[in-house]
Amino acid sequence: MAPRGRRVAAVVLLLVALVAGGCSTSWADWSIGDVQPTLPGESAESLVEVDLAALEPIGAAVLWRQKYQGFLGAQMGPRGDYTVIYGSLPGGLGLDLLDKGGRRLWQFRYSDAGLKTLRADVRGTPPLVSAVAGDGSSNSVVSVFDLQGRELWRRRVTGSSASLVMSADGQRFALLEPVTGRLLLLDARGTELNQFKISPDAQAAFYRRGDNLLLINDADHVRLVSRSGQVLLDQDISREFQRSVVLSPAGDRVAVTTRGSDSTAYVFDIEGNLLWSKPLFVGGSNQPAFSPDGLTLYIYNVGDGAGIYGLDAATGEVTLRLFPAVPENRRALVRRMWTAPDAVLVDYVTVPRSGGGAGEEEHVLLAASPDASRTRSMFLGRGVEIDITDDGRRLLVVQRQGPPEAPATVLTVYDLDAAARSAP
Repeated sequence: MAPRGRRVAAVVLLLVALVAGGCSTSWADWSIGDVQPTLPGESAESLVEVDLAALEPIGAAVLWRQKYQGFLGAQMGPRGDYTVIYGSLPGGLGLDLLDKGGRRLWQFRYSDAGLKTLRADVRGTPPLVSAVAGDGSSNSVVSVFDLQGRELWRRRVTGSSASLVMSADGQRFALLEPVTGRLLLLDARGTELNQFKISPDAQAAFYRRGDNLLLINDADHVRLVSRSGQVLLDQDISREFQRSVVLSPAGDRVAVTTRGSDSTAYVFDIEGNLLWSKPLFVGGSNQPAFSPDGLTLYIYNVGDGAGIYGLDAATGEVTLRLFPAVPENRRALVRRMWTAPDAVLVDYVTVPRSGGGAGEEEHVLLAASPDASRTRSMFLGRGVEIDITDDGRRLLVVQRQGPPEAPATVLTVYDLDAAARSAP
Protein backbone atom coordinates (compact mmCIF):
# COMPACT_ATOMS: atom_id res chain seq x y z
CA MET A 1 0.00 0.00 0.00
CA ALA A 2 1.30 3.46 -0.89
CA PRO A 3 2.17 5.81 1.97
CA ARG A 4 -0.76 7.94 3.10
CA GLY A 5 0.90 11.19 2.03
CA ARG A 6 1.39 9.78 -1.44
CA ARG A 7 -2.26 8.74 -1.72
CA VAL A 8 -3.31 12.25 -0.67
CA ALA A 9 -1.06 13.69 -3.36
CA ALA A 10 -2.47 11.35 -5.99
CA VAL A 11 -6.00 12.61 -5.50
CA VAL A 12 -4.95 16.25 -5.44
CA LEU A 13 -2.70 16.06 -8.49
CA LEU A 14 -5.56 14.66 -10.52
CA LEU A 15 -7.96 17.34 -9.27
CA VAL A 16 -5.68 20.28 -9.95
CA ALA A 17 -4.74 18.94 -13.37
CA LEU A 18 -8.38 18.90 -14.38
CA VAL A 19 -9.29 22.25 -12.84
CA ALA A 20 -6.21 24.06 -14.15
CA GLY A 21 -6.56 22.59 -17.62
CA GLY A 22 -10.12 23.76 -18.09
CA CYS A 23 -11.37 20.23 -17.36
CA SER A 24 -9.91 18.79 -20.57
CA THR A 25 -6.94 16.88 -19.16
CA SER A 26 -7.19 13.11 -18.83
CA TRP A 27 -6.09 11.81 -15.45
CA ALA A 28 -4.34 8.96 -17.22
CA ASP A 29 -1.80 11.50 -18.55
CA TRP A 30 -0.49 12.11 -15.04
CA SER A 31 2.03 10.04 -13.11
CA ILE A 32 2.28 10.39 -9.34
CA GLY A 33 5.62 10.53 -7.59
CA ASP A 34 6.48 10.51 -3.92
CA VAL A 35 5.63 13.71 -2.09
CA GLN A 36 7.51 14.76 1.01
CA PRO A 37 5.43 17.05 3.24
CA THR A 38 6.91 20.43 4.10
CA LEU A 39 5.76 21.70 7.46
CA PRO A 40 5.34 25.37 8.32
CA GLY A 41 7.60 26.75 11.02
CA GLU A 42 5.05 25.97 13.72
CA SER A 43 4.63 22.21 13.46
CA ALA A 44 3.89 21.52 17.12
CA GLU A 45 2.36 23.67 19.81
CA SER A 46 0.81 23.59 23.25
CA LEU A 47 -2.95 23.86 23.63
CA VAL A 48 -4.13 27.27 24.87
CA GLU A 49 -7.82 27.39 25.72
CA VAL A 50 -10.12 30.42 25.59
CA ASP A 51 -12.74 31.18 28.25
CA LEU A 52 -15.89 32.02 26.28
CA ALA A 53 -17.39 33.93 29.20
CA ALA A 54 -14.41 36.30 29.16
CA LEU A 55 -14.80 37.25 25.49
CA GLU A 56 -16.23 40.57 24.37
CA PRO A 57 -20.01 40.17 23.90
CA ILE A 58 -21.69 40.68 20.53
CA GLY A 59 -24.22 43.47 21.03
CA ALA A 60 -26.46 42.69 18.07
CA ALA A 61 -29.74 44.56 17.67
CA VAL A 62 -32.96 42.73 16.79
CA LEU A 63 -34.20 43.52 13.27
CA TRP A 64 -37.41 41.51 13.57
CA ARG A 65 -38.95 38.71 15.61
CA GLN A 66 -41.99 36.50 15.04
CA LYS A 67 -43.59 33.63 16.92
CA TYR A 68 -45.35 30.68 15.27
CA GLN A 69 -47.34 27.75 16.58
CA GLY A 70 -45.67 24.36 16.27
CA PHE A 71 -42.05 23.26 15.87
CA LEU A 72 -40.80 24.71 12.58
CA GLY A 73 -37.55 25.18 10.68
CA ALA A 74 -36.20 28.19 8.80
CA GLN A 75 -33.31 29.21 6.57
CA MET A 76 -32.15 32.62 5.39
CA GLY A 77 -31.12 33.59 1.86
CA PRO A 78 -27.51 34.43 0.91
CA ARG A 79 -28.00 38.19 1.48
CA GLY A 80 -30.79 38.08 4.07
CA ASP A 81 -33.38 39.46 1.67
CA TYR A 82 -35.51 36.34 2.07
CA THR A 83 -36.22 33.75 4.75
CA VAL A 84 -38.06 30.48 4.17
CA ILE A 85 -39.97 28.95 7.09
CA TYR A 86 -41.21 25.38 6.77
CA GLY A 87 -43.09 22.64 8.60
CA SER A 88 -46.66 22.15 9.83
CA LEU A 89 -47.98 25.65 9.24
CA PRO A 90 -51.62 26.81 9.30
CA GLY A 91 -53.26 25.01 6.41
CA GLY A 92 -50.98 21.98 6.51
CA LEU A 93 -47.42 20.92 5.72
CA GLY A 94 -45.70 23.55 3.62
CA LEU A 95 -43.55 26.65 3.52
CA ASP A 96 -43.79 30.44 3.65
CA LEU A 97 -41.33 32.85 2.04
CA LEU A 98 -40.69 36.01 4.08
CA ASP A 99 -39.06 39.29 3.01
CA LYS A 100 -36.17 40.97 4.84
CA GLY A 101 -38.61 42.48 7.34
CA GLY A 102 -40.31 39.17 8.17
CA ARG A 103 -43.44 39.83 6.09
CA ARG A 104 -44.90 36.91 4.17
CA LEU A 105 -44.55 37.09 0.39
CA TRP A 106 -46.25 33.80 -0.48
CA GLN A 107 -47.11 30.39 0.89
CA PHE A 108 -47.22 26.85 -0.44
CA ARG A 109 -49.03 23.85 1.07
CA TYR A 110 -48.75 20.20 0.02
CA SER A 111 -51.97 18.42 -0.92
CA ASP A 112 -50.53 14.95 -0.25
CA ALA A 113 -51.67 14.05 3.28
CA GLY A 114 -49.06 11.28 3.46
CA LEU A 115 -46.15 13.73 3.62
CA LYS A 116 -44.93 14.29 7.18
CA THR A 117 -41.45 15.87 7.07
CA LEU A 118 -40.09 18.89 5.24
CA ARG A 119 -36.75 20.65 4.77
CA ALA A 120 -36.40 23.84 2.74
CA ASP A 121 -33.73 26.36 1.83
CA VAL A 122 -33.29 29.53 -0.22
CA ARG A 123 -30.05 29.74 -2.21
CA GLY A 124 -28.59 30.96 -5.46
CA THR A 125 -28.32 34.26 -7.33
CA PRO A 126 -31.06 35.09 -8.11
CA PRO A 127 -32.42 33.16 -5.13
CA LEU A 128 -34.49 30.01 -5.57
CA VAL A 129 -36.38 28.07 -2.91
CA SER A 130 -35.80 24.32 -2.69
CA ALA A 131 -37.88 21.89 -0.64
CA VAL A 132 -37.69 18.16 0.13
CA ALA A 133 -40.86 16.67 1.67
CA GLY A 134 -40.98 13.05 2.85
CA ASP A 135 -43.50 10.53 4.12
CA GLY A 136 -41.13 9.43 6.87
CA SER A 137 -40.37 6.06 5.33
CA SER A 138 -40.22 5.35 1.60
CA ASN A 139 -40.81 8.41 -0.60
CA SER A 140 -39.90 12.08 -0.98
CA VAL A 141 -41.01 14.95 -3.18
CA VAL A 142 -38.32 17.41 -4.32
CA SER A 143 -39.42 20.84 -5.57
CA VAL A 144 -37.83 24.13 -6.65
CA PHE A 145 -39.71 27.48 -6.58
CA ASP A 146 -38.91 30.95 -7.87
CA LEU A 147 -39.32 34.14 -5.83
CA GLN A 148 -42.91 34.54 -7.04
CA GLY A 149 -43.89 31.17 -5.59
CA ARG A 150 -44.11 29.32 -8.92
CA GLU A 151 -43.08 25.68 -8.69
CA LEU A 152 -40.44 25.38 -11.43
CA TRP A 153 -40.08 21.60 -11.25
CA ARG A 154 -40.87 18.60 -9.08
CA ARG A 155 -39.46 15.07 -8.79
CA ARG A 156 -40.53 12.07 -6.73
CA VAL A 157 -37.67 10.02 -5.31
CA THR A 158 -37.33 6.85 -3.24
CA GLY A 159 -36.60 7.26 0.47
CA SER A 160 -37.23 10.06 2.95
CA SER A 161 -33.56 11.07 3.41
CA ALA A 162 -32.99 12.70 0.02
CA SER A 163 -31.16 16.05 -0.10
CA LEU A 164 -30.66 18.72 -2.75
CA VAL A 165 -27.51 20.81 -3.36
CA MET A 166 -27.78 23.94 -5.54
CA SER A 167 -25.04 25.72 -7.49
CA ALA A 168 -24.41 29.41 -6.76
CA ASP A 169 -26.18 30.52 -9.94
CA GLY A 170 -29.10 28.09 -9.58
CA GLN A 171 -28.33 26.44 -12.93
CA ARG A 172 -27.33 23.03 -11.57
CA PHE A 173 -28.60 20.74 -8.79
CA ALA A 174 -27.21 17.61 -7.19
CA LEU A 175 -29.97 15.36 -5.86
CA LEU A 176 -28.61 12.79 -3.39
CA GLU A 177 -30.71 9.67 -2.79
CA PRO A 178 -28.98 7.61 -0.05
CA VAL A 179 -31.64 4.85 -0.08
CA THR A 180 -31.20 4.06 -3.77
CA GLY A 181 -27.49 4.85 -3.60
CA ARG A 182 -27.40 7.38 -6.41
CA LEU A 183 -26.79 11.06 -7.12
CA LEU A 184 -28.59 12.83 -9.97
CA LEU A 185 -27.07 15.86 -11.68
CA LEU A 186 -29.96 18.09 -12.81
CA ASP A 187 -30.16 21.28 -14.85
CA ALA A 188 -32.21 24.39 -14.02
CA ARG A 189 -35.41 22.70 -15.28
CA GLY A 190 -34.86 19.55 -13.23
CA THR A 191 -33.81 17.52 -16.27
CA GLU A 192 -31.37 14.70 -15.52
CA LEU A 193 -27.91 15.16 -17.06
CA ASN A 194 -26.24 12.14 -15.47
CA GLN A 195 -26.41 9.91 -12.42
CA PHE A 196 -23.75 8.39 -10.20
CA LYS A 197 -23.61 5.57 -7.69
CA ILE A 198 -22.91 6.84 -4.15
CA SER A 199 -22.69 5.54 -0.59
CA PRO A 200 -25.11 6.80 2.13
CA ASP A 201 -22.55 9.25 3.53
CA ALA A 202 -21.54 10.89 0.24
CA GLN A 203 -21.27 14.69 0.09
CA ALA A 204 -21.47 17.01 -2.90
CA ALA A 205 -20.54 20.64 -3.59
CA PHE A 206 -20.37 22.93 -6.61
CA TYR A 207 -17.30 25.05 -7.37
CA ARG A 208 -16.36 27.87 -9.77
CA ARG A 209 -19.44 29.91 -10.52
CA GLY A 210 -20.37 29.55 -14.18
CA ASP A 211 -18.34 26.37 -14.61
CA ASN A 212 -20.38 24.61 -11.89
CA LEU A 213 -17.86 21.84 -11.31
CA LEU A 214 -19.42 19.20 -9.06
CA LEU A 215 -17.13 17.55 -6.51
CA ILE A 216 -18.56 14.30 -5.10
CA ASN A 217 -16.68 13.27 -1.97
CA ASP A 218 -17.61 9.66 -1.22
CA ALA A 219 -16.42 7.07 1.28
CA ASP A 220 -14.14 5.25 -1.16
CA HIS A 221 -13.56 7.63 -4.06
CA VAL A 222 -13.63 11.23 -5.28
CA ARG A 223 -15.35 12.35 -8.48
CA LEU A 224 -15.17 15.62 -10.37
CA VAL A 225 -18.03 16.23 -12.84
CA SER A 226 -18.48 18.99 -15.44
CA ARG A 227 -21.65 21.08 -15.73
CA SER A 228 -22.73 18.89 -18.67
CA GLY A 229 -22.42 15.71 -16.59
CA GLN A 230 -19.10 14.49 -18.00
CA VAL A 231 -16.98 12.58 -15.49
CA LEU A 232 -13.62 14.33 -15.34
CA LEU A 233 -12.17 12.31 -12.48
CA ASP A 234 -13.16 9.11 -10.68
CA GLN A 235 -10.41 8.20 -8.23
CA ASP A 236 -10.71 5.21 -5.88
CA ILE A 237 -9.50 5.69 -2.30
CA SER A 238 -9.25 3.12 0.47
CA ARG A 239 -12.07 3.43 3.02
CA GLU A 240 -9.57 3.48 5.89
CA PHE A 241 -8.26 6.74 4.49
CA GLN A 242 -10.59 9.19 6.29
CA ARG A 243 -10.36 12.53 4.53
CA SER A 244 -12.14 15.67 3.38
CA VAL A 245 -11.34 17.42 0.10
CA VAL A 246 -12.31 21.02 -0.77
CA LEU A 247 -11.36 23.38 -3.59
CA SER A 248 -10.75 27.09 -3.10
CA PRO A 249 -13.35 29.43 -4.65
CA ALA A 250 -11.08 30.14 -7.65
CA GLY A 251 -9.93 26.54 -7.97
CA ASP A 252 -6.25 27.47 -7.46
CA ARG A 253 -5.84 25.60 -4.16
CA VAL A 254 -6.85 22.14 -3.04
CA ALA A 255 -7.07 21.35 0.67
CA VAL A 256 -7.14 17.82 2.07
CA THR A 257 -7.60 17.05 5.75
CA THR A 258 -7.28 13.65 7.36
CA ARG A 259 -8.58 12.53 10.73
CA GLY A 260 -7.97 9.76 13.21
CA SER A 261 -4.40 8.95 14.24
CA ASP A 262 -3.08 10.77 11.13
CA SER A 263 -4.83 14.11 11.71
CA THR A 264 -3.12 16.40 9.18
CA ALA A 265 -3.96 19.29 6.85
CA TYR A 266 -2.42 19.46 3.35
CA VAL A 267 -2.65 22.29 0.81
CA PHE A 268 -1.59 21.99 -2.84
CA ASP A 269 -1.28 24.67 -5.50
CA ILE A 270 -2.72 24.62 -9.02
CA GLU A 271 0.34 22.75 -10.33
CA GLY A 272 -0.15 19.96 -7.83
CA ASN A 273 2.79 20.99 -5.64
CA LEU A 274 2.43 20.42 -1.93
CA LEU A 275 2.72 23.88 -0.37
CA TRP A 276 2.62 22.75 3.23
CA SER A 277 1.13 20.29 5.68
CA LYS A 278 0.30 20.73 9.34
CA PRO A 279 -0.22 18.08 12.04
CA LEU A 280 -3.46 18.64 13.94
CA PHE A 281 -4.61 17.66 17.41
CA VAL A 282 -6.09 14.16 17.37
CA GLY A 283 -9.75 13.56 18.21
CA GLY A 284 -11.71 15.78 15.83
CA SER A 285 -13.21 15.53 12.37
CA ASN A 286 -10.95 18.31 10.96
CA GLN A 287 -13.41 19.86 8.51
CA PRO A 288 -11.89 22.36 6.02
CA ALA A 289 -13.37 25.53 4.53
CA PHE A 290 -11.75 28.30 2.49
CA SER A 291 -12.39 32.00 3.02
CA PRO A 292 -14.34 33.72 0.21
CA ASP A 293 -11.10 35.08 -1.30
CA GLY A 294 -9.34 31.72 -1.00
CA LEU A 295 -6.41 33.20 0.94
CA THR A 296 -7.20 31.49 4.25
CA LEU A 297 -7.99 27.87 5.02
CA TYR A 298 -10.10 27.34 8.11
CA ILE A 299 -10.20 23.97 9.82
CA TYR A 300 -12.81 23.37 12.48
CA ASN A 301 -13.66 20.58 14.91
CA VAL A 302 -9.95 20.10 15.60
CA GLY A 303 -9.23 17.88 18.61
CA ASP A 304 -11.82 16.71 21.12
CA GLY A 305 -12.59 20.32 22.11
CA ALA A 306 -13.79 21.39 18.65
CA GLY A 307 -10.98 23.85 18.05
CA ILE A 308 -10.64 26.16 15.05
CA TYR A 309 -7.58 27.10 12.99
CA GLY A 310 -7.15 29.83 10.40
CA LEU A 311 -4.13 29.07 8.20
CA ASP A 312 -2.55 31.09 5.40
CA ALA A 313 -3.42 29.06 2.29
CA ALA A 314 -0.05 29.76 0.68
CA THR A 315 2.28 29.20 3.63
CA GLY A 316 0.40 27.38 6.39
CA GLU A 317 1.14 30.16 8.86
CA VAL A 318 -1.37 30.22 11.70
CA THR A 319 -3.52 33.37 11.46
CA LEU A 320 -6.30 32.33 13.84
CA ARG A 321 -6.30 29.87 16.70
CA LEU A 322 -9.48 29.42 18.74
CA PHE A 323 -9.77 26.53 21.19
CA PRO A 324 -12.67 27.27 23.59
CA ALA A 325 -12.49 25.81 27.08
CA VAL A 326 -15.13 23.07 27.28
CA PRO A 327 -17.21 23.12 30.50
CA GLU A 328 -16.72 20.16 32.82
CA ASN A 329 -18.84 17.08 32.02
CA ARG A 330 -19.72 18.42 28.57
CA ARG A 331 -18.37 17.79 25.09
CA ALA A 332 -18.19 20.24 22.22
CA LEU A 333 -18.59 20.47 18.46
CA VAL A 334 -18.82 23.13 15.79
CA ARG A 335 -22.26 22.62 14.28
CA ARG A 336 -21.72 25.07 11.40
CA MET A 337 -19.18 27.66 10.34
CA TRP A 338 -19.51 30.64 7.98
CA THR A 339 -16.53 32.36 6.36
CA ALA A 340 -17.50 35.95 5.56
CA PRO A 341 -15.14 38.48 3.92
CA ASP A 342 -14.21 40.14 7.23
CA ALA A 343 -15.03 37.49 9.85
CA VAL A 344 -15.38 33.82 10.60
CA LEU A 345 -18.59 32.95 12.47
CA VAL A 346 -19.10 29.72 14.36
CA ASP A 347 -22.07 27.90 15.87
CA TYR A 348 -20.25 26.38 18.87
CA VAL A 349 -22.30 23.73 20.69
CA THR A 350 -21.78 21.85 23.95
CA VAL A 351 -23.82 18.85 25.12
CA PRO A 352 -23.71 16.66 28.25
CA ARG A 353 -20.93 14.10 27.96
CA SER A 354 -23.33 11.41 29.16
CA GLY A 355 -25.82 12.03 26.34
CA GLY A 356 -28.66 14.50 26.01
CA GLY A 357 -30.87 15.49 23.11
CA ALA A 358 -31.29 18.70 21.16
CA GLY A 359 -32.93 20.33 24.17
CA GLU A 360 -29.68 19.94 26.13
CA GLU A 361 -27.51 21.59 23.47
CA GLU A 362 -26.11 24.98 24.48
CA HIS A 363 -25.24 27.23 21.54
CA VAL A 364 -22.75 30.09 21.45
CA LEU A 365 -22.06 32.25 18.40
CA LEU A 366 -18.36 33.03 18.04
CA ALA A 367 -17.22 35.83 15.72
CA ALA A 368 -13.51 36.27 15.05
CA SER A 369 -11.72 38.68 12.73
CA PRO A 370 -9.45 36.93 10.20
CA ASP A 371 -6.31 38.27 11.90
CA ALA A 372 -7.57 37.19 15.35
CA SER A 373 -7.36 40.78 16.60
CA ARG A 374 -10.94 40.61 17.87
CA THR A 375 -12.99 37.64 19.05
CA ARG A 376 -16.52 38.04 20.40
CA SER A 377 -19.28 35.76 21.64
CA MET A 378 -23.06 35.70 21.89
CA PHE A 379 -24.83 33.12 24.07
CA LEU A 380 -27.88 31.88 22.17
CA GLY A 381 -29.33 29.39 24.66
CA ARG A 382 -30.70 25.88 24.22
CA GLY A 383 -32.80 24.24 21.55
CA VAL A 384 -31.83 26.64 18.76
CA GLU A 385 -30.69 26.49 15.16
CA ILE A 386 -28.99 29.38 13.41
CA ASP A 387 -28.25 30.64 9.92
CA ILE A 388 -26.05 33.52 8.77
CA THR A 389 -25.92 35.43 5.49
CA ASP A 390 -22.93 34.98 3.18
CA ASP A 391 -21.60 38.42 4.09
CA GLY A 392 -21.91 37.74 7.82
CA ARG A 393 -24.22 40.72 8.37
CA ARG A 394 -27.41 39.01 9.52
CA LEU A 395 -28.07 36.22 12.00
CA LEU A 396 -31.24 34.12 12.08
CA VAL A 397 -31.99 32.27 15.33
CA VAL A 398 -34.71 29.61 15.28
CA GLN A 399 -35.75 28.74 18.83
CA ARG A 400 -38.25 26.01 19.64
CA GLN A 401 -39.97 26.40 22.98
CA GLY A 402 -42.96 25.33 25.02
CA PRO A 403 -44.29 21.92 26.13
CA PRO A 404 -45.12 19.18 23.58
CA GLU A 405 -48.83 19.92 23.92
CA ALA A 406 -48.30 23.60 22.99
CA PRO A 407 -45.11 23.85 20.91
CA ALA A 408 -43.97 27.15 19.45
CA THR A 409 -41.14 28.49 17.30
CA VAL A 410 -39.65 31.96 17.58
CA LEU A 411 -37.69 33.44 14.66
CA THR A 412 -35.33 36.31 15.47
CA VAL A 413 -33.11 38.13 12.99
CA TYR A 414 -30.17 40.14 14.39
CA ASP A 415 -28.03 42.86 12.83
CA LEU A 416 -24.44 41.62 13.05
CA ASP A 417 -23.17 44.35 10.73
CA ALA A 418 -23.87 47.17 13.18
CA ALA A 419 -22.47 45.08 16.04
CA ALA A 420 -19.23 44.50 14.12
CA ARG A 421 -18.81 48.24 13.50
CA SER A 422 -19.23 49.12 17.17
CA ALA A 423 -16.06 50.02 19.04
CA PRO A 424 -14.38 47.26 21.06
